[in-house]
Amino acid sequence: GLQGEAGVEGLLDDLELENPFDGDFVLNPERQDQEKRMQYEFAQENPYKDTLNPLELAKKLIREEKSQEAILVLQAEVQKNAASSEGWRLLGQLHAENDEDEAAVACLLRGIDADPYNTTSLLTLGISCANLLDRDEALEHMRNWVKFNPQYSKLAEGWLAWDNNTTTLTDKQVAMKNMLTNALKINPNDPHLLEALGVCHFLTRELDSSEKLFKSALNLQPDNCSLWNKLGSTLQQAGKVEESIQAYHRALELHPNYPRVWVNLGIT
Repeated sequence: GLQGEAGVEGLLDDLELENPFDGDFVLNPERQDQEKRMQYEFAQENPYKDTLNPLELAKKLIREEKSQEAILVLQAEVQKNAASSEGWRLLGQLHAENDEDEAAVACLLRGIDADPYNTTSLLTLGISCANLLDRDEALEHMRNWVKFNPQYSKLAEGWLAWDNNTTTLTDKQVAMKNMLTNALKINPNDPHLLEALGVCHFLTRELDSSEKLFKSALNLQPDNCSLWNKLGSTLQQAGKVEESIQAYHRALELHPNYPRVWVNLGIT
């Protein structure tokens, strides 16, 4: 894998390069064009291709922790109905859980193409881009998540008026953190806001703040295994290995077949 720091969900094992979060470093300065990022490889053989109601079956399989079968069923769903924003969102979420961020991004981009106002997809997409260390892209999707959220859209008009060609990455990060902090004053009990702000602080290497924010979100959503994984990853980056292992184990108690957590634990 790439050497350097890892995203908020996953850790990479070789830490030989200088910290890529210093200054205005961007991992992929030449952004792949959107079409290329949206390319997704379907399974050659899919036993679920003729399923009558694939979306409902996929949700049932996800509840039963059968993620590989659910991926095939969701592939059948989006092949039948390319405009199924929810199908693409769930497929992207499963790939993210499997530590397959590029596939996750492809699915989530397609879901947003079908429904640009799907706020759940926008936040998940922002986090997957953060995992790939594409901070510009992550901030762009998180900005849209705020912009299309009826509770916070007015705040977004002032705080997030940046120009992608002229505004520096540092300025975007400051604007995003300010906006999310102000949104929390409106609704301090929104776990998604706390999660988004935690990711922003992770991207700027403010790990203590990130840890506090994920813990606050977990106070509101104690059974959210994805948050436990993010907390574990943050603690691990901060050198708090024992605490990170406890967070990962809590995630696995809630979701035993969570590949991303098993990968992180293996690195610990």
